[in-house]
Amino acid sequence: MKMTLTSRGLLRFFIFIVLYILFLAIGAVVFSAIEGPEEVQSVQSLRAFRTNFLNNHHCVTVKSVLKSIHEEMELSRQAAKVRYSNDAEPTLNLTHDISLSEAKRIINVENIEKEEIDKKYEYLYNANSPKKGGSFYLQSKVFRAREKLYQELNCLSNKKVHVLK
Repeated sequence: MKMTLTSRGLLRFFIFIVLYILFLAIGAVVFSAIEGPEEVQSVQSLRAFRTNFLNNHHCVTVKSVLKSIHEEMELSRQAAKVRYSNDAEPTLNLTHDISLSEAKRIINVENIEKEEIDKKYEYLYNANSPKKGGSFYLQSKVFRAREKLYQELNCLSNKKVHVLK
């Protein structure tokens, strides 16, 4: 049996495609009408929360908040890939070793001096305490920054010892 495309079949196919596109367009409009106001309200709520957070935490900048959000989103994507992949061996790297310059920026020190690091660490760690309305994520960044600075301080003191010998 040989199949041929007749003008009547072509017309039916064309009508089907047009109706399908129309169906998709109407669905998109209905979805936007239902979800649009709630989405606008959610965006306004998040912006108000961000503004309030930045006003209450002067040591945090908009840039650092956005960077943290992007890092969290990327970690979430990586975790989802691992979770839903069929690999037996997960390849997710959750350890983020921060650079020395980032650690200095987080703790807000120019020179690596233990007293200054401890003083600023104590303030930032307590200021970001979840018990005081702070962020555990930011508190952990402060903790990791101090670890990195202590690590560098330890390396510097070991080098001085070797030079003196």
